[in-house]
Amino acid sequence: TLELDRRQRQMCIRDRSEGVAVEAPSLEGESNILKVMDLMLKAKNTEEKFKERIESEIRCLVEWCGGKTDITQYSKADLVDYVHSCLTYIPKNKTKFEVYEGKSLRKCVDLVKGDPEKYVPISHKTCVNRFVGIQTVFRYANTQLGLITLNPAAGISIPVVRAVAQESREFTANELSTIWTKIIPEAYNVVDKYAERYWSTILSLYHGFRQNEMCSLKVNDVYEDSDKVYVIRVQADLNVKGKSTKTNSSNRIVPVHPYVLNDLGFRKYFDSRNSEAGGDAMLFPNVTYVKGANFGKKVSAWFRNMKLAH
Repeated sequence: TLELDRRQRQMCIRDRSEGVAVEAPSLEGESNILKVMDLMLKAKNTEEKFKERIESEIRCLVEWCGGKTDITQYSKADLVDYVHSCLTYIPKNKTKFEVYEGKSLRKCVDLVKGDPEKYVPISHKTCVNRFVGIQTVFRYANTQLGLITLNPAAGISIPVVRAVAQESREFTANELSTIWTKIIPEAYNVVDKYAERYWSTILSLYHGFRQNEMCSLKVNDVYEDSDKVYVIRVQADLNVKGKSTKTNSSNRIVPVHPYVLNDLGFRKYFDSRNSEAGGDAMLFPNVTYVKGANFGKKVSAWFRNMKLAH
């Protein structure tokens, strides 16, 4: 494979757009780990989504190991250190949250190690799946290219015991204070554009609603009952995809807190939305159903970014 690749680079290829012969570009270093990865992906005709995933893993390994690109220079100790010190502490959904943007891999890992409840790491299963890509590249370098006599990535297991976040817990008094004094005011600043950010947070704080319960509300789920009390009806609807509750007992009617209704202005927002869009419209016009995440995906991503930032 390597000899064939050398010959191809020595030959001239025809640039179809220009109609002239040009020299094929040279990729230096047959033992460059990215070159090996590229050869492996082409040989296996790997799907694009898996190509991106494996390349991401290899680049993380290279960054963690100080930019080492020569695959023949990697030792078993390098791979063990990567697995135990880095891979198991990579943040979950690292590319989706602003708090990690622009930070080095080591800085992101340090955040997780310092507070795994706030900066949640990827799961054990994800660790295993991610390391498989690295093992595949090293195995190809060993068995197909003969660049290394032993595969240093072979036989390394992913530790199960590591820093993990608690499954669930209540907000502390300090966290609730932060939500009230920092996150909610920032949401209010853009309430005209993102009403769901402000009102879903306020309504959930005062009434204990779950995220999807809040985001899937329609305008007609808010109404004045026979006792002249404004209420919110939380109820699954089989005719609306994603409008669901956790259990049957979660279907309920909840009175709107007077402070939320009058002092914070929820009644004014509801009246405006009802007049503008009608009862069958979504209470929050920006929210849409997302397969696998129901109606709360965008609000969830926003709230988590805000929580991490504060």
